[in-house]
Amino acid sequence: MKYNLKLVLLFVLSLICVSVFPYIGRGGTSLTSEEGQFILTQLRFPRVLLGFFAGAGLSLAGLIFQGLFRNNLATPYTLGVSSGAAFMVSLWIKLGFSFSFAYFNGLAIAGFLGALLSITVVMSLASALKRFEPSTMILAGVGQGMFFSSAVLLIQYFGSVFEVNRMVQWTFGGVEVIGYSSLIKILPILLITSSFTYSRAKALNILTLDEDLALSRGINTGLLRKVLFLLISLLVGFIIAEAGPIAFIGLIAPHTMKRFFKFDYRYLIPASLMFGGICLSFCDLIGRMMSSNLEIPVGIVTAFLGGPFFLFILIKGRENS
Repeated sequence: MKYNLKLVLLFVLSLICVSVFPYIGRGGTSLTSEEGQFILTQLRFPRVLLGFFAGAGLSLAGLIFQGLFRNNLATPYTLGVSSGAAFMVSLWIKLGFSFSFAYFNGLAIAGFLGALLSITVVMSLASALKRFEPSTMILAGVGQGMFFSSAVLLIQYFGSVFEVNRMVQWTFGGVEVIGYSSLIKILPILLITSSFTYSRAKALNILTLDEDLALSRGINTGLLRKVLFLLISLLVGFIIAEAGPIAFIGLIAPHTMKRFFKFDYRYLIPASLMFGGICLSFCDLIGRMMSSNLEIPVGIVTAFLGGPFFLFILIKGRENS
């Protein structure tokens, strides 16, 4: 029962976040005027909602990766998934491709392909080494992340001033949007992924505990991993394409929720979704209220908060070992 009460509290905080944060901002424009209404409905509400759902998706991705790899440091950022997506998006910008289909645009497709490529590389390396231990997967992710980051720098070196500026601005990470088109692109895959993962919550509980036990219970662990990797790569790719490579939300939010909900995915999945959204929305609020002259991109804020948090987890893990 206490877990349900905590979920209700998170839900209330989520509602407060998406309903109150749009009204907080700099500037003397009255929100009741015509200009103020445009700012509120077309700038602030889309921004807060995109931040909330992007944070929710990144948090879910971090939670699933941590469970599948059985390592609290596994996130889209540390596994190189974000770097892979950033590489493909940068390459797409450099090559000047233009493509759209329904609500799929070129950047979203490039982001997904990059995320899927990075996951494929990690799994292929582990398969070639015949070692699927969590430490091997993490090291493979860190290595390929460094490679993709170097490739992005190489693309920027050969890019024009306009291309490099677009790439650099994008790599800061941000949820500054006009209208709801970005939100519409993210929501379907977020709903599909979160629904599927929640439907497999019991299987994830067993798989996280022991893979042999999961096999003995009739769980097709290989198929489950592949489907989850595909969905998470698609989700991360879309989020990165719309909001840039925002770091550490996939680390901070799920790890914090494990303190309150232990390792039960029936509660961890909705809790991580809501808390991830709250975290990123709050970080964005800090970024746009920190200075009176300019706004700090939310990716910079999360990086500042996530670095020390990463070290904290590393130290606590060493103390508990």
